[in-house]
Amino acid sequence: MRRIAVALLLSCIACVTAGTSIASAAGEVVMAAGDVACNSAGITTPGACSQRYTAGLALTQQRTRLDALLAPGDLQYDSGTLSAFKSWFGTSWGVPALRGVLRPAPGNHEYQTSGAAGYFDYFASIGINVGARGQGWYSFDVGSWHFIALNSSNNCTPVSCAAGSPQETWLRADLAATSKPCIGAFWHHPLSSAPKMKDLWQDLMDASADIVVDGHVHGYKDLAPHDASGHASPAGMREFVAGSGGKSSGVYGLLKLTLGTNGADYRFVGSGASDSGSLTCHGAVQPPSGPTAAFTSSTSGLQATFTDGSTVTAPATYAWTFGDGTSSTQRDPVHLYGADGTYPVTLTVTDPNGTDTVTRSVAVAAGGGTGQTLGVLLADVKANSGSPTKNYGADPTIRVRAGTYQSYLRFSVSGLAGPVTGATLRLKAVTQSTKDGGDVYHIGGTLADGLTPWTESNVTWATMPSFTGAAKLGSVGPVDPSVAGGIVSVTLDPAAFAGGDGTYDLGLKSATTTSAYYASKEAGAGAQLVLTTG
Repeated sequence: MRRIAVALLLSCIACVTAGTSIASAAGEVVMAAGDVACNSAGITTPGACSQRYTAGLALTQQRTRLDALLAPGDLQYDSGTLSAFKSWFGTSWGVPALRGVLRPAPGNHEYQTSGAAGYFDYFASIGINVGARGQGWYSFDVGSWHFIALNSSNNCTPVSCAAGSPQETWLRADLAATSKPCIGAFWHHPLSSAPKMKDLWQDLMDASADIVVDGHVHGYKDLAPHDASGHASPAGMREFVAGSGGKSSGVYGLLKLTLGTNGADYRFVGSGASDSGSLTCHGAVQPPSGPTAAFTSSTSGLQATFTDGSTVTAPATYAWTFGDGTSSTQRDPVHLYGADGTYPVTLTVTDPNGTDTVTRSVAVAAGGGTGQTLGVLLADVKANSGSPTKNYGADPTIRVRAGTYQSYLRFSVSGLAGPVTGATLRLKAVTQSTKDGGDVYHIGGTLADGLTPWTESNVTWATMPSFTGAAKLGSVGPVDPSVAGGIVSVTLDPAAFAGGDGTYDLGLKSATTTSAYYASKEAGAGAQLVLTTG
């Protein structure tokens, strides 16, 4: 927003302030000026009685876009009679081409005719809403802006502007009803000329209104935001005094507002003054903030449990790297490290508003003088009796179900510090809960033919390794993906690993017809084999 760093009532005539544009190229356009038509035909060039010149500026803008033409009072000199309106205002600003966008408010010269009868009669005759007769207030929306026409009559006489008056009561209700982020008001008298407008001004400020456009003082001024007492205030309204509609003063032209979602660009168009800038609305809708990545962790031996604490807007995705070459896309992963150490763990969260990353150091240690070795998962694959020749090696899950699905795991173990005294298989349950997650067997390393080594790419139901004679090492028991991040730990018979370092093949099958699903290494959360020595 452009700010004026001088005394409040110093105008910006003949100054141009460069600023960042608020409006888009396709923004709605509103133009405004008061003090318009002399009691004569007027001229088409800048000068006294140039209402046809300023009307021409509006018509030129309308060829591109013009959504509203605000006319804040003293529209027809000298006394606003119906005949004068029809003869002079009606042949300039009131031409049919502008009637669809014309938005008037009455001024003191309209009240030279009792009750501003000529004003109300004229606009009623051409079908333009100016509020109820005797009132003259109304409102309308243009894009993200809510505009309000008020009636300062002749310094708030005979139409009252005081707190509790019909006009002030209506204004408060109208302000309460709008949800637009930007609010503009227009009437005839500047606050400095009609201090009785202070109650209406305060109501507008209380609703975070942004601008007032008025006239009365012939010429053009752009006054810094101020409060109802005329004191400079960043929470106040910027006041454009645009009494430049044609009557007289040496300044002839229109204020042009190009509206944006949260503000406007403004510029004086015409002769005798130069002014431009941008303003941001007090009620501007701030763009959604991006996510903030955060997490906590806890460790037990070589196992680390990570809990997301990020601030995000759904839907969000999570990308973890654990500092040991492995990763996960789970929100709250559990990870088992292969060795003592301090690891840089990074969480990257992405939501519709952006991406954020946080990295923290996490230390793990086996502890207790007991060594833990993590087997490397070389292969995992399932077989399905429903598709006996199909290979599922690239699937993100392995699965067990009696008579339908069996799965196979292969681990490489190295670096054992002594005889294996304990063995644990960790699986990550996904998809659904079940009372029986299956049983784990120590199987051979070949397909059913007893000759061909099995791999992820050659196992099918027709070729899968046999469980005949395989030793049962342990039972999974109930599994629930919503508990402990879905991690289930299966205690295995350590005797199966008495051979020390080497390759170990495990099979999973179930005796029940309820399926259990586990993440495969293709999903970034494959099974883990933990062997304890010492």
